[in-house]
Amino acid sequence: MLCYSYPAVDGVWNAWTAWNECSHTCGYGNRNRSRTCRGPFHDGAECPGLPDDVETCNAFSCPGKYGFHFDAN
Repeated sequence: MLCYSYPAVDGVWNAWTAWNECSHTCGYGNRNRSRTCRGPFHDGAECPGLPDDVETCNAFSCPGKYGFHFDAN
């Protein structure tokens, strides 16, 4: 009987997706992106880090009738 031994292959991240639209047009919003791990195989290590990334966007005051304000939504 033949027995094959495969080397461990660590996981590798695929490219990040494009950033999603900002959750608000002004007054601080968030946008996110994600990625997927390819592997691991044959007892290799998981991809290091996190699959999701979030950042602040549109971090400026919203114009309003009585000056500028921050959007509470």
